[in-house]
Amino acid sequence: MENAGQIEYSYFLDNFDDDWSEWTNSNTKEYTNLPGGNYCFEVKAKNIYNNISTIDKFFFSVEPPFSRSYKALILYLLLLSGIILSAVYFYIHRIDKIKLQEKAKQLNALRKAEQTLEEQKLAAEKEVIQLKNEKLLSDMNHKNKELTSATYHILQKNKFLNSLKLEISALIQNARNESFITELKRINRKIDKDIQNERSWEVFDRYFDEVHQEFHSRLKSLHPELTPGELRLCSYLRMNVSTKEIAPLMNISVRGVEISRYRLRKKLKLDQSANLVDYLMHI
Repeated sequence: MENAGQIEYSYFLDNFDDDWSEWTNSNTKEYTNLPGGNYCFEVKAKNIYNNISTIDKFFFSVEPPFSRSYKALILYLLLLSGIILSAVYFYIHRIDKIKLQEKAKQLNALRKAEQTLEEQKLAAEKEVIQLKNEKLLSDMNHKNKELTSATYHILQKNKFLNSLKLEISALIQNARNESFITELKRINRKIDKDIQNERSWEVFDRYFDEVHQEFHSRLKSLHPELTPGELRLCSYLRMNVSTKEIAPLMNISVRGVEISRYRLRKKLKLDQSANLVDYLMHI
């Protein structure tokens, strides 16, 4: 018992602790909320020379809570008996309820007849709505065809005019007469003006808005900084037009379309993993 104040203890409560405790100088230990049952508290000591004593054991029991006692079991049996008696009582009085239920059945039959009539009315209204929806779908398909036709017309026209411009440019390079060169340049300017003809774009925009339900308005509200050219590029991408086809439509090169798409992604603040066409399709 030399230097008794420095003696350390380790303890273990059987049926509760998982392992022996760490060594501690405290010579007391409290347990709370122990489940009911029999326990064995074991303790050992270690002096300053690391000599460990034999294990002392203390046996004790904890009574279970009232909810698991014999008195509680009797109370449960009494409650169960009360429930059974109540069930019998309600079963006897069920006969009177059956009479009321028969009367209620007749009332329900009348209500069901009224409900059937109401459902038939709703079915007729639904059929009318379906016919209207089919007509709207037919109109939408017609407008979509007109949009496709307008796009194809602009595409073919621009392709032809661009090829014509190339031929005129070749003539300009080979020509020697200044007045002839001036006239060819004037024709080229007219071609450029026709490519940028706003009337064609107005027809396209009108058909596009009818088919795609105010897409431009929703896009502008989300991204007001977009230019008219970028809005038109968004329209073509939403229609799933390829880059090769967009180039003549916008009178720029394929490389120009790719650069425009890159700038558009930056303005829309899209991540690299995000798909530009998918984003526009869900606006």
